Amino acid sequence: MALTVEKMYAGIQAGMAKAAGMGQKMSFCIMDEGGHVKIVVQGDGARWNTVDIAIGKAYTAVSFRRGTDALFELAQKVPGFSGLETLFGGKVIMLPGGLVLMDGDQLVCGVSASGGSGEQDVECAQAVVDALKASL
Repeated sequence: MALTVEKMYAGIQAGMAKAAGMGQKMSFCIMDEGGHVKIVVQGDGARWNTVDIAIGKAYTAVSFRRGTDALFELAQKVPGFSGLETLFGGKVIMLPGGLVLMDGDQLVCGVSASGGSGEQDVECAQAVVDALKASL
């Protein structure tokens, strides 16, 4: 399952369209299975810090092979779990909005959105994932 840069940009555009429909200005990141940034986009008008947060969410999703919303919930329930954010050189961010694209058991990439509420970030990241799936 190969993702081209063209397909990734189309995925980001789907996420940006979803964000615009919500009236949100967001940043997006797509990261490969090794934790390397493939694409990061700061949407027009998105706050400067949304870029670093989007990168952190994608890194976290790839590192744990699951959505950051699940990790956020776990961190709320398990004392000390959120302390993992200090590992990995501070790259881990347990806030909703990071997702993974899987092909069976194979991790394809991590995707994230940042700039809205946690729920809005998840919805916009899911729009990216859905567009990427459709392109494969």
